[in-house]
Amino acid sequence: MSLVRWQFEDPDGILPTWTFPINPATMDAPDLGDEVTINIFGLRGEVHDAPMPQRSLNWTFQGVLYTLADQEAMEGFLNNARPIKVHDHSERVFLAMLQSVDTTRAGTRRTPQRHKYTAHMLMLERLT
Repeated sequence: MSLVRWQFEDPDGILPTWTFPINPATMDAPDLGDEVTINIFGLRGEVHDAPMPQRSLNWTFQGVLYTLADQEAMEGFLNNARPIKVHDHSERVFLAMLQSVDTTRAGTRRTPQRHKYTAHMLMLERLT
């Protein structure tokens, strides 16, 4: 079964898992690229494959939050200052650091707490 909504999960279990009320509207490509292996030659001339470490990647996504509780939940993960797991709508799980969240008030009479956000993350690893 597919996860319908994005989630932030604290691997240490300090913060409760937070489910986005609405998935982000736009985002950069979150992939770190293909894993690359290199050949290393041993002392006796044997060849060994060794994976190259993947470098971190800046990742940005944007969307809308409608309630103050959702804004506070996102700020809680921002203030956490530790890597979090990000579950997306395509059943991928990433380990990333939430670096900053820029919000702009976009409220209306019906939704006065509505804010547009841009989240800036440092992608560390794709877990699944």
